[in-house]
Amino acid sequence: MAIKALLPWALIGSLFWFFYKLCLWAKKKRTGALALGALAQATLPDPRVQQTIQIVNERETVKKNQEGNAAPPEGSS
Repeated sequence: MAIKALLPWALIGSLFWFFYKLCLWAKKKRTGALALGALAQATLPDPRVQQTIQIVNERETVKKNQEGNAAPPEGSS
């Protein structure tokens, strides 16, 4: 029974230890830390995907409007 009570604390402690080691590796610019970071970035979802898509679409719309509203150069008839 005591093992089941200590299991969550052991898991939390091991995660803290892992993150601490990962931070040390990142400070030393080790390849393992960079690879794990890239893997996490590629596999974890972006929580603001919809917001990012809307911002990109608005920027494209503004850019197209600015290009369409640009006055023709003077002297061109």
